Amino acid sequence: MSPALFSLLFLGCFLIGLLFFVRFLCAPFSEKIRAQMSEHRLLHWIWGGFALFTAFVLFIFLNPSVWPLAWWERRAQRAIVVQRVQSAGGWDSLKRDCVALAEHCKSELAWQWYAGNTNILPAAVAALQPRRVEYYPPKHWPHFNDSNFPVVRITIFGAHSTGGHEIPWLGLDVLCDRSGTDYQPRRQRSETPLRYWRYRKVSDDIYEFF
Repeated sequence: MSPALFSLLFLGCFLIGLLFFVRFLCAPFSEKIRAQMSEHRLLHWIWGGFALFTAFVLFIFLNPSVWPLAWWERRAQRAIVVQRVQSAGGWDSLKRDCVALAEHCKSELAWQWYAGNTNILPAAVAALQPRRVEYYPPKHWPHFNDSNFPVVRITIFGAHSTGGHEIPWLGLDVLCDRSGTDYQPRRQRSETPLRYWRYRKVSDDIYEFF
């Protein structure tokens, strides 16, 4: 659907909804309108439901803290992540570079990188344009890595906002060993506000958290 056609349809829906609200507000002062609403109740119920739906859609589009919807935005984020992974050589390249990073950091209790100079990151990891990269050895505090394998955690999207639009969190956990079983962590790290995270397998030993 072209933007022009969508705009026309939305304008038409808005006008239909507006007409109902005007009619509803005038009903207490017009015996004729009250009689018509009583005679054609089903029609007015449908009309009222359509008007409420239009008002809801308008609220969604005009409220910056609601739009875009989280599931809509997450779908776009996933497409961007796949595109960036492919540009870096695919999932195998990402796994290989994360294993190399884990091997380099294995003597440390934990390692973290925040948005800045990506030259210190392996090429496939840097290609994801991450906001944060973390390495956690096995069993490194239950809320960071409760698995038996070293994990490289790559946060790609996400931002908390106290007043505006919150960007949904999305990133990748890469198990830097062949696990042989599905990775089922209890929860992601603590953030503000505290939230429980969900996981989705996207490739061998690579899981999306969101």
